[in-house]
Amino acid sequence: MAVERCISFLVYANKYMLGPVEDHVHEPLKRALISCEETVFSGTHIKRVFEATENGSSLRVLITDAALSFGGAREGRYQEQEIEVAGFAAEMLQQMRNCILRVRWRDPLRVPKPGEESERYD
Repeated sequence: MAVERCISFLVYANKYMLGPVEDHVHEPLKRALISCEETVFSGTHIKRVFEATENGSSLRVLITDAALSFGGAREGRYQEQEIEVAGFAAEMLQQMRNCILRVRWRDPLRVPKPGEESERYD
């Protein structure tokens, strides 16, 4: 319920041009997402946040992190939003890259020679 209230407020503020509210919505939405059940979060939340915010928005990052947290990196749960919601696929890719930077990268095209390191960080 708290997730829905935060997003509804964001949409309302955007619709009636109340000015920037992202800073006020970010922390309550983050707390709500952390404490909510997986079934509470839906693709509709992704769509509404992306429609109410601009590129580079911290709320886009947050809602994408929630999608990764609830849906994992596998294809499926939010595939419709990746196709239909402008900017979501790009944000998903960026957040996945950020996650990959925290682990070792294995170049899928470069086959290492025996004894050679296969991981790079570029």
